[in-house]
Amino acid sequence: MVSRRALSAGLLTAACFATPVVVSADVVPCGATLSESITLEHDLDCAGPALRTDDGAEPITIDLGGHTVASTCDDPDDLSCATIVTTSATVQNGRVIRRGAGGLAISPGPLLLHELVVDGGAVVNLLGGAVFASTFVNGASLICDDANVQVEDSQFVDGPPDGIAFSGGFLCGATIRNNVFSGYGLAVYIRSPWWASALRIENNRIEDGAIRVEGGSSGTWIFGGSISGNHLDSAPGDGIAVSGGHGGIPMTLEIAANEVVGAGGAGIRVGADAANGDRIEIRSNLAVANAGLGIDAQGTGSVDGGGNLASGNGDPLQCRGVVCGPAWAIDVTPREHDFGDVEVGGSASLIVTIFNPGGYRLVVDAIELLPGSAAAFALEELPALPVEIAAQGTLDVAVAFAPAAADAASATLRIRSNDESEPIVDVALAGRGVPADAQAMALLDFFDAAVAAGQLFGAGPGRSGPRRLAALRSALETSGDLLERGRLRAACIQLEVARRRTDGLERPPDFVAGPAAPALEREIADLRADLGCGAGPSAWSACGLGTELALLLPMLRALRSRRPRR
Repeated sequence: MVSRRALSAGLLTAACFATPVVVSADVVPCGATLSESITLEHDLDCAGPALRTDDGAEPITIDLGGHTVASTCDDPDDLSCATIVTTSATVQNGRVIRRGAGGLAISPGPLLLHELVVDGGAVVNLLGGAVFASTFVNGASLICDDANVQVEDSQFVDGPPDGIAFSGGFLCGATIRNNVFSGYGLAVYIRSPWWASALRIENNRIEDGAIRVEGGSSGTWIFGGSISGNHLDSAPGDGIAVSGGHGGIPMTLEIAANEVVGAGGAGIRVGADAANGDRIEIRSNLAVANAGLGIDAQGTGSVDGGGNLASGNGDPLQCRGVVCGPAWAIDVTPREHDFGDVEVGGSASLIVTIFNPGGYRLVVDAIELLPGSAAAFALEELPALPVEIAAQGTLDVAVAFAPAAADAASATLRIRSNDESEPIVDVALAGRGVPADAQAMALLDFFDAAVAAGQLFGAGPGRSGPRRLAALRSALETSGDLLERGRLRAACIQLEVARRRTDGLERPPDFVAGPAAPALEREIADLRADLGCGAGPSAWSACGLGTELALLLPMLRALRSRRPRR
């Protein structure tokens, strides 16, 4: 079998001896040699070459007009099997099919391919030029030799072992950016150009394929290049493999911000020798669930640029030659919580937040209350498990405590994830059920403690201050009695009347003053909220007047009992 370089050279020779013919766009025969730009108006299906360009003509544009140009041959060594033979042209807007046992679809360039579909087990030989927004399917691939090469925004689907191969010559620059590869064992393979400056392999998405750069004394000489921002999934061997130069042929390269997942070997493997002039910096890469090491950086020319992450790889070491942090982690807050006193028949809630501070998704496969946890605790609206938490993402877990009896209770919330350092996180929960009037008693305790400390005293001139203080305490005590008898609505109104006597507003006048007065008002408001009282009635509204007057009687009686006799 002839080499691809010999194949392209033979086609170039064949094109030089072709006789130019003038054709019209509406009737273009198989094998036509074009000397000027053209837009096809019909399909071509040929036994030999479909189209040629005049070697001596200026670069032209072959616009396929949305049509298909095909050739058929079962002999991959037959030079006449190339579908389009051109030395310099733009080929765009259509489909090129090469049927049979291989061979060339378009050759040898320099070419500009735009919005083109290359179909069948064929090769586009690109001697410099660019490919934009094109698709290679069903075994089609791209061979790049010499000059500058640019491949962007294109797709390579269900192809042979190589998607884009750089196979020889002086490669002065190459940019492979924003492409999608699927089914190519080697999506990008740079193996023997003698010179490759300004190499850019960036932001490509590769499934079932790899990136390989091979150096050597007669091989790749790269300086100022980068392999960055690529996502590789399920490469059959190493995901990204770079071997430095030898025999004084150095390699200077940056491997940065790539994601390599599920490779059959190492995620990223690098061999570089500083004595040879190699310097390959490895930084901010993510390697997850690969069969070998996440990152294997060998040789003195491999430089750790920092920020690399690796987790879940087959080798427990995760990385060699560079320091790697975990690709994911779990951070749970709070780690313990006491609901405090909650009335029997009432409930309180808590949000437990799971945070992933890593650079890759965290998988949580269990969120549960352990056996032995009190029945008063329950989890609310759990997501379907397992659940993935994206990098820097969170998941909230709602826990409710609803005691059915006046007693202390405890529980353990267990969260299980794929965090290698802390796969299980337990959150300790506690709470206590209290009778319905217990909070009112706690309010009285707060009142008495504030008075004893001199932080709360009656407001008003002369003896009216102590009487008002006693009257307010009597009102709070009455609210507790009402709660004990199950008269929740009446207790709510009583508490609202008491709150208004502590709110600092001019009317109605306050019964107490002192540093603790604002806190007492908040305590009363909190108790009403805990009881579910809702908004209080208007102080002297027509519908609430009788009730408020009735509930003020304890205050009035307290005041009257302390009035001096005459």
